[in-house]
Amino acid sequence: MFILEAILAVLLFSVLWTVFASPFLAISFFIAKYMRKKLLSSGVYVLGLSLLTSIVVAPVPTPIITFFVPLISLLFKPVPYNQFFAPIWHFAAVSFTLSWFVSFVVLSRYLKPSNPSFKRDWQKPAP
Repeated sequence: MFILEAILAVLLFSVLWTVFASPFLAISFFIAKYMRKKLLSSGVYVLGLSLLTSIVVAPVPTPIITFFVPLISLLFKPVPYNQFFAPIWHFAAVSFTLSWFVSFVVLSRYLKPSNPSFKRDWQKPAP
């Protein structure tokens, strides 16, 4: 019976995370699309956008899970914040790291110029 409840809880939280994270992922995509159009594809831009995306969209460290879930749980069972998250700190670190790595790889591939011989004005040699 406990396994069935755990599976249902994981499914419920997965659906909840998907519903709340989808708008942020869409916003990140539109920012990347704008960056691609304006030729902002340096490593600093990709790193910044991938960090922002992983902070907002990662399954565990998102503000939804780290802020709203403890507040809602305090209504039912008062548990201190650090005890509430003690079992998932390691999972949160791995989740954030993996989501950052995936977003960095995807964004760096997406923002790479499509023509490899393409050079910006400041990269072209002077005549």
